[in-house]
Amino acid sequence: MSDFFEPFTSTQKELKGKLWGNEFKIKRLRRMFSPNQGLAVAHGKFKETMNGISVSMELTAFRGVIRFSHYMLFVFYALGIIAMIILSAADDTLRPALIALPFIVFHAVIFLVLFRFMMRRSVKKLKYELERELHYFTKTNNSTI
Repeated sequence: MSDFFEPFTSTQKELKGKLWGNEFKIKRLRRMFSPNQGLAVAHGKFKETMNGISVSMELTAFRGVIRFSHYMLFVFYALGIIAMIILSAADDTLRPALIALPFIVFHAVIFLVLFRFMMRRSVKKLKYELERELHYFTKTNNSTI
């Protein structure tokens, strides 16, 4: 629920994260008029090695509400297609169903693929931001802890 009011906050920060132990979670802050920018999340671990600190991350956008809405959209289209075929078969004429079926399938594919493109763009943007921040961090902070 704390993320619900996130687009309404006024801060100059671009990223938001949590840190526990040797693991972390980073995501972009959501802004008011850029709805698909806060989809991706980076989960990672860091460990100290002989040469310094090693960071491994996994970026994902298919999570939580996005996963639920994607599945619900799929179920909605599947139930609609099944209901249309059953109702057309009850009238002993499948012609309206055969005419409308390609359009409904085309519409479903467009919307289901639209989710994929939104998530892919969000992951690419977060990857770029994290690479930029980590590069800046390694070049400016050369001191040892």
